[in-house]
Amino acid sequence: MIVRVSARLPRRAEKKITAALFAAGALSVERSLAVSGSPLSALADESRRDAVLDVLSPYDPSCEPVEERDWQNEWISSFEGGEIAPGVTVIPSGGRTAPEGISIVIDPRDAFGAGTHPTTRLCARLLLDAVSRFSPRSFLDIGTGTGILAILASKLGVKRVEGYDIDGAAVVRAQENIRANGCLDVKLYEASIHASAEQFGLVCANVNSAVIERYFEGIIVRVVPPGALSFSGIGSEWRRDLERLFAMHNLSVVSSLEEDGWLGYLLRR
Repeated sequence: MIVRVSARLPRRAEKKITAALFAAGALSVERSLAVSGSPLSALADESRRDAVLDVLSPYDPSCEPVEERDWQNEWISSFEGGEIAPGVTVIPSGGRTAPEGISIVIDPRDAFGAGTHPTTRLCARLLLDAVSRFSPRSFLDIGTGTGILAILASKLGVKRVEGYDIDGAAVVRAQENIRANGCLDVKLYEASIHASAEQFGLVCANVNSAVIERYFEGIIVRVVPPGALSFSGIGSEWRRDLERLFAMHNLSVVSSLEEDGWLGYLLRR
């Protein structure tokens, strides 16, 4: 059984608490940026309920069961795709290819990144920008999800493309998407950022900002100087903290984007 644990807590505590919730076994953590004062909610398996509740105990949390159904995939029946960046269109499996530009076929089951979330769109736009500016020969997608960004990099002509994700089900689905798009040279792995020391001309991490901070040094060393990085998954309230972190590591901001309270950055090492 899946449970939802929710609590209202100050924004200044959110990064620390989010990291602690994932460490306690939460499946997902979210909070609406559009609604002021909205609670932070974590989904967790029943076996991790007490650990998640313990993290939120100072904030008087509530806990409720989630209806027994495929909560992760239930929205897919209404997935219609759409444009995620100028000239780049995502279409569902079996859908009609766009007459112009780049079409990406995505089956979003079991993975994040169908283009419906602002952070995916931000990363797609930053990827277009990075390829145009720097013509990278290699690309690493950290937290690849559906593989959508790896597929886009391949279709943009990047020669060597790899993606990592710690979720095995996501990797299986992403590999199916890779085949559906004919991007057979893309390599995907069920692995963490520390699985390899190989470097790339462009590295993308569309993950929670707490994860970015926790593994920041492990991410930037994967970029061969003077390569580039793109980050998203960053709430606008964390702008100062992340930009301070960039400056501390001598990373220059090439461009930044914002959509619906989410930030995306293109950085140069």
